[in-house]
Amino acid sequence: MSEQPPSEPTEDIVVPLGLPGAPGGTVTDALPRPHHGFHVEGIGRQVPVRVDQSRTDEDEHRNLPPALATPPAAYHRPSADRCRRPYSIRDGEVIRPIGLNAFRRLRLRPAPAALLSVLVAASAGVCRPAELRAQSGTPAASASERDYVVVESFQRVLRAVDRRAAPSVVAIARVTSGASHAIVAPDAASPPNPLDPDFVPDDFGTGVVIPGPAPQSIRVLTLYHVVRGGPTTRGRGPAATCRLYVYAAPRRAYEATIWAADPRSDLAVLTLHSTDGRGEAADLPPLTPDRAERLERGDFVAALTNPYAVARDGSPSLSWGTLGNLARAPATAVANAPAESEASETIHHFGTLWQIDTRLPLGSSGGAVLDLRGRLVGIATSMAALDGYERDTGFVIPFDEPARRAIATLIAGREVGYGFLGIALFPDRGGLFGLPLPRSESPGVRVRGVIPDSPADRAGLRDGDLIQRIDGVPVYDRRDLMREIGRHAPGSPVKLSISRPTSARPVEVTVKALGKWPVVDDTSIVTAVPNHPPQRGIVVDFPTARRRYNPVPLSRYPRAVVVVEVQPNSPAAAAKLRAGDFIVSVGGIPVETPEQFVTAFQRALQQSRSVPLRLLDGRLVQIPPP
Repeated sequence: MSEQPPSEPTEDIVVPLGLPGAPGGTVTDALPRPHHGFHVEGIGRQVPVRVDQSRTDEDEHRNLPPALATPPAAYHRPSADRCRRPYSIRDGEVIRPIGLNAFRRLRLRPAPAALLSVLVAASAGVCRPAELRAQSGTPAASASERDYVVVESFQRVLRAVDRRAAPSVVAIARVTSGASHAIVAPDAASPPNPLDPDFVPDDFGTGVVIPGPAPQSIRVLTLYHVVRGGPTTRGRGPAATCRLYVYAAPRRAYEATIWAADPRSDLAVLTLHSTDGRGEAADLPPLTPDRAERLERGDFVAALTNPYAVARDGSPSLSWGTLGNLARAPATAVANAPAESEASETIHHFGTLWQIDTRLPLGSSGGAVLDLRGRLVGIATSMAALDGYERDTGFVIPFDEPARRAIATLIAGREVGYGFLGIALFPDRGGLFGLPLPRSESPGVRVRGVIPDSPADRAGLRDGDLIQRIDGVPVYDRRDLMREIGRHAPGSPVKLSISRPTSARPVEVTVKALGKWPVVDDTSIVTAVPNHPPQRGIVVDFPTARRRYNPVPLSRYPRAVVVVEVQPNSPAAAAKLRAGDFIVSVGGIPVETPEQFVTAFQRALQQSRSVPLRLLDGRLVQIPPP
């Protein structure tokens, strides 16, 4: 009777990315020890490897993508005083005999991509050609041949990424009327047409096709600074100062409008319009923003961009590099930005950007950044580069949970909101000569004041409290606090770990509902629809949603909602309601959030045709029926 290997116990074998036809190598159990063959986790000895050269075209690992397929192999123990029982591959598993009637099953999985560079650099000195020749009876490959195998395997991975993602990456042109923007046509008979792929604009960038708000619809994700001033889809935004064009493969051109844009994240979503007048275009394959949290420092990433407008034929340029840092801020960021710079301050000034060692030239902003499986994990930006200098490194807006929330909000055509706590801080602590303290020091930012009735006040925060963690993330300065609070949407809860002078132990504080960060300049926000359904022409938001409707500094958090829009020719306009009015109750029911306002308004409509509103200044306004 043949022996049947049991299902337990199991170990993992880490297999380098695609080594078809690879020569013999060595199995070790310690990274980053140089090796060429396989790394076996949990085995404390070296095991020579013999690869079956006759079956290198077969994919024995059914659970791996074709780009990551590895050849079948046989494994032997090295010690001459031990029985050399073979290791064999069955259906993607390695069966290792560990006794007369016992087997151990080892699952195969791809090695980390960063392992490739180690393989290339160190493979020449790892294998033992003499030993391998004695075991396999075949001559060992030279070091250079082994290096080529690994490098060519990595090239195949990049090609697979390019084939999957390139059709979804487009070039964007911003064209201002009356200016010379292109190479003159050979006959010079007429001005160049922006819909011609040979047209070279002065202002250009990149975009990524993503799924739209409706089934089978698409949108283009890019950076707001690439398309700022373009026409809006629904007219809810600043006046247009230019026209937008998008170029895709194979040599197709579209007109574009801004569907929604968020200055604080520097993200924008475009609508494509067919040039034949058939309405929105939907004939490009979309990429879905994926989880950037999977990646770590040292991982490889690929970028597809439109450098120097060369991708106007619809074919983006491919580059790749290493993820060098996960928390960078633009070079112009300061720990305590003055009030006049807050209008241009983004959430990325608080340290949200990735740094990669890929050079992203002019026009790369808005390009797709992908992992080695072709998943869209970020969007390229030139935000962190110093003006006037070559951009030798690239920066990326990663698609972490807050970025994906912002993208989903923009796809829906709505305004993106950011959390607001309602506290004032002491200046950031400084070390010697005013330099920041090293991050190894204990975290914490000191509360200097708490705005009455604010979310912080209702949670019980006090003057002098030292906020050390937000949802478990340590905070060291104002930038950290602003970033972590801004990661949350208005109305969402957050947990704070604080150190209080009157308590010897850390105190846990829960903020049940954050407010909304005050927008300094709302004229640059682009939306397709209001965040909350209008009620007889009234569009409201959180009380701190607009800086211009509140005093600076804010002396008390309004327990109300603020009117941000009164639609023309509506009952609200007839009642003389104005943007900037604060509503404290609807039909006698107190309201402090937009959701509460909508619910109370609908309830009041069931009781009366006209709806009474009590304002913060004491006025009573009756909203008549339409």
